Amino acid sequence: MFCKSCGEKLPDDANFCMKCGARCLTESSSKDMHQKKSQSDERTVFESTVKQNVEGWTEFKLTITNKKITVARGKDIRHTPLRSITGVNMWEDESWFTRFRVLTINSVNGIVGVFRFRNDNEAVRVAELINSLILD
Repeated sequence: MFCKSCGEKLPDDANFCMKCGARCLTESSSKDMHQKKSQSDERTVFESTVKQNVEGWTEFKLTITNKKITVARGKDIRHTPLRSITGVNMWEDESWFTRFRVLTINSVNGIVGVFRFRNDNEAVRVAELINSLILD
């Protein structure tokens, strides 16, 4: 079996491409998918400026849509399809007398990003949102 996105050779039982993260479909599931109505246009479900640990804590724009997660700083923009997201880890970090909620977003290709939130509710909301989107 080969990845329909990048052409990489895959094991017959693969669910995701290890090279590009695309979801692999068998012929029968591919036919079922084409018979269903197409998904509505991409829509933003969350957008905020957060801090990410890249050479120190730097501000990034985190945008989550019903199809992908985008992390942007200036012209450096990275898109990760939701189908390749494997989960979210969350923990507390206390440094310099300030408590932060830290989220790690993971994909089949590694870590998408490590983000720091001052607002616990926002961090929990983002984690729950990503988990609900990847389970759909």
